[in-house]
Amino acid sequence: SSPSLSANHIALLNEDANLVSSSVRFDAGQSVGVAEVLVFNDSIPEVYEQIQLQIVNATIVGDYASSTDTQSVGVTSGSGLDTLVLNIEENDDARGVFSLHLTDAQGTTVSGTQQQEEGSTLSVVVTRARGSFGEVDVYLRVLHQNTSANDVTLSTNTVVFAEGETMKSVSLVLVEDSVPEDVELFSVEILHVGGGGRAGDKQVDVTIAPNDNPFGLFSFEHTLYQGDEGAFVVINILRSAGLYREVSIPFVVHQNASRLDVLPPSGTILFAPQQSSAALNLTVVDDDIPEDVSLVTVVLGSPSLEGAIINGNSTQLQLSANDFPHGVLEFQVGLSVKRVEEGAGFVPITVYRREGTQGNVSVQLETLDLSATRNSSDFAYAKERVVFEEGETQKNVSILILDDDVPEDDERFLVALSDPQGGAVLGLSSQLANEVQASNDANNAAAEALQLTVDLKSTIVELKYNISLNRNNTMDTEAALANETSVLAK
Repeated sequence: SSPSLSANHIALLNEDANLVSSSVRFDAGQSVGVAEVLVFNDSIPEVYEQIQLQIVNATIVGDYASSTDTQSVGVTSGSGLDTLVLNIEENDDARGVFSLHLTDAQGTTVSGTQQQEEGSTLSVVVTRARGSFGEVDVYLRVLHQNTSANDVTLSTNTVVFAEGETMKSVSLVLVEDSVPEDVELFSVEILHVGGGGRAGDKQVDVTIAPNDNPFGLFSFEHTLYQGDEGAFVVINILRSAGLYREVSIPFVVHQNASRLDVLPPSGTILFAPQQSSAALNLTVVDDDIPEDVSLVTVVLGSPSLEGAIINGNSTQLQLSANDFPHGVLEFQVGLSVKRVEEGAGFVPITVYRREGTQGNVSVQLETLDLSATRNSSDFAYAKERVVFEEGETQKNVSILILDDDVPEDDERFLVALSDPQGGAVLGLSSQLANEVQASNDANNAAAEALQLTVDLKSTIVELKYNISLNRNNTMDTEAALANETSVLAK
């Protein structure tokens, strides 16, 4: 052993190496001999080991050996030729084998397939196995698959191991942002190991869970829609935030199950990747049933993908009143004139309520002058509000027909409906003419008037004749014309 060698670098006989034989024999005439050293193959990492060989002495052996022969052979000394240093190369990864693995904030090892939440911090653990001789630098890098440099941050890309150190950690931050992202993948790998070490398990994979609503926030465009009977209603469903992947959403229309007003009653809405809106097409059923204004509710169910969020799962569809649910108010259809006798007294007028009979409704009824007038005592003026309770279909109103002594021809007055309330509407037959028949006195007066007309016509003829006879006496003719005209005027 040479005192100039460090104890850490001295190979130990019988552990690291040994001589096959402790002597070398030279035959007569032989100028070169071979000494064999066996270097043991073990699994112990070792660096810079040396074996020092030294020729201790030389002797003559065999038949020539005698006490005087020792002077005939010797060992060169003083020049260093009697010693030899044998260096054993580094072996068994003396500088270390470097590998990577991941741990979470609690120090638990995680696999590359486990999804990590955005904003979390992991540790990239660099371990040094086998030998730990010397200082070694380990260089790291991030390999992006569908991530970017903005998504991941390593606290350092260079890890320095001093001699004897076997483990170092590097912080790996999964940067939190507000960008919707589906599953993201990247890796951290050992790019290079300096100082004589080598890489073992040189790569770890990292999976980032979907974040910031990557599959979408779903909501109705409006909270209330309107539809008339027989109409097509388009209800838009909006998809905000992320637009990743295909998402299907069931829907159901909450309505009277025994009488469907809206079709289809249920179904599924499909969103393709990158699709930001979808139309739900509904049909309001056209039937003959009188119905008031009503509401049905459209409700969205759970999306097909976990992580797709329903932001407001319902909207309402207001169905307009249809088929006159509160009724159509009018007189008898097809009856435009009702004949009554003078002096008939109270005459019933019927107001009908057709179609629906929901709720309480009313209408204004009033008599209006035509040829018969209330000032001439032909009828008693009437103005009243006709009220229908729910379910009622007709109401009678009495109109008083008066009797007077004035000879009159057939005369008419009007009964009119107006101002319907309670949701009812007026029908086409909302006016009814009442004709008061002429009395006998009126017929006699008409006959006398006819005779008077005949007499007057005769007088005119006679007047014209007299004028023609007196043409020669101008003054007499003019006087006669003035006189006759005065009589005729009276």
